[in-house]
Amino acid sequence: MPRFSYVAVDVDGAERSGSVDARDEATARAVLQRRKLLPVRLVAGREDKAAGGGGAALAEPGGAGITLPLALQ
Repeated sequence: MPRFSYVAVDVDGAERSGSVDARDEATARAVLQRRKLLPVRLVAGREDKAAGGGGAALAEPGGAGITLPLALQ
């Protein structure tokens, strides 16, 4: 299962970062929304074959990460 690295904003406006395992980007976004986080950057990782498939190496091939503008009110 891919690992998605994220930067998000919580309900208080504080920046949070971390990673979630999800089958696709839509599922990763849903997980973050359930945690009351608004993702501003979400990058799909890939399974690290050199480490025996036990970890994840994050990559941004061709700008696969998504960055959204954040409007503060």
